Amino acid sequence: MKKIISAFIVAMIFSLHAQAGVTFFGVTAEFWNKIDEVDKFLYVQGIFDGLIFSRLDINGVSISTDLSLEQYIHAIDEMYSDYRNALIPVPIIIKVISMELNGTPKDVIESELSDQRRGISGQP
Repeated sequence: MKKIISAFIVAMIFSLHAQAGVTFFGVTAEFWNKIDEVDKFLYVQGIFDGLIFSRLDINGVSISTDLSLEQYIHAIDEMYSDYRNALIPVPIIIKVISMELNGTPKDVIESELSDQRRGISGQP
């Protein structure tokens, strides 16, 4: 069963990559804003399915399960409403949202976003 789910997730990721100008790092705002709510739901569900296998952790940040997928989708939409976050991949946006939910101080969150923006743009 795990092999089937893993194969489905991999196939979904590669098919999304083939459909639009998706970078190696994942879906960013340009593609996110073009897809409908069903596709957003399926994408976020796929991320969480993958995270279950990694014990709900992205780069050392424990991902919160306090929100529904619909609430995460809304939060992702909010994060992408800031043009500066447009190139940050969805999994990193979920990480930042979880940092907020976990009570991480606002200045630490802003520093994380700033680091991500610089990293994505190739700046040191």
